Amino acid sequence: MKSSPLDVVAVLATYKRPQLLQRLLQSLEASTVPVRVIVVDNACDTETQKVTTSSSLKTYYIPNAENLGVGGGLAKGEQFALDNLTFSHLLILDDDSVVYPDAVEQLWQAMEKHGAEMAVPAILSEEEAVAWSPGVKDRARFAFLHQRPPLPYALFVERFGLATVPVNWSTGIAMMVSREALQECGLHRDIFWIRGEDLDFSLRISRRFPSLFVPGARVKHLPPKSSMTSLSERQAEYVKHQAMLQNICYLIFRCSHGYPILKHLPGNYLRFFEIWGFRSLPHALRTFWRGAVLGRPFGAYRNP
Repeated sequence: MKSSPLDVVAVLATYKRPQLLQRLLQSLEASTVPVRVIVVDNACDTETQKVTTSSSLKTYYIPNAENLGVGGGLAKGEQFALDNLTFSHLLILDDDSVVYPDAVEQLWQAMEKHGAEMAVPAILSEEEAVAWSPGVKDRARFAFLHQRPPLPYALFVERFGLATVPVNWSTGIAMMVSREALQECGLHRDIFWIRGEDLDFSLRISRRFPSLFVPGARVKHLPPKSSMTSLSERQAEYVKHQAMLQNICYLIFRCSHGYPILKHLPGNYLRFFEIWGFRSLPHALRTFWRGAVLGRPFGAYRNP
C-alpha cells in the first residue's frame, strides 16, 4: 500500500439511540486524528439529527424513510462517502462504541507499517476487559483471545503483547479500511439486515488484502444493559441469535469467502443451545436449512 496523507471518515448506522450516538461523537472529538462522521439514521429521528448536527465534528446526516438494517445503512453511508468525499480511510463503528483518543492513529500507523488495508482494535468492555475479539489466524492466539472470563486489558497486554497479528474476520464494533479496499471489495450488503454484515464485509477484504488486529488501539463497546427478564427482550434476542446462525451458514456454504469461519460453526450452535435449550432445535435446524441449503441470508429479523 502506498503511503498517503491520512484523511479519515467514520460511518455508522443508528436507530433511535441518540444518547449513545452523542457519547460516541464526544469520544471522536478527542481523537488525535481529525475525523469526519457520516451518520445514517434508520429511524428519521429528530433527536438523532439534533445530536449529529450539534457536534463540533464535521458531520453528515443521512435520514432514511425506512429502516434499512445495519448492512443497508452502512452501505448507504459508504456510498455517500465514495460519491461525495475525498478520504484515505473509512472508520466503521457501532453507535454504542467509545473510541480512545489515539485509536485511529494507532490503527493507521499499523496499516502503514505492515502494508495492510484493514485494521481492527482491541474491543473492551465497560470494565476494560478484552471481551470481543476478531478472527486471529493463529490458532493459539485465537484461543487466548477467546478465553473466559476475559482478561483485563493491562493483563492482556502483558501476556499477549502489542505486536499486530493477521486476521481474517472482525466484528463490526470498530474496524478501519482503506478507500482502495472499499472500492475493490465492495460495500456492506443490505441482504444482511442484522448480525453477520460485519463478517461478510471483513472476510471479503481479508481474502484480498492483508488485515491486522492492532492490540494497542482500543475501543470500548458499551451496549445498553438488558436484564433479559421481559418476554419481549428475550424474544428479540432469540430472533437475532437465529439471524446470526442463518447468516453464518449462508456465508460458509454459499459464499466463496466464508470458509475461514467454518471451524467456528459447531461452537456457535453449541452456544445457541446453551442459552436457549434444546427445545430450540427446530429453529436451529431451520437456520441451517435456510442459510446453507436454500442460500438465503436472514434478511430483516422482524420477518423470520
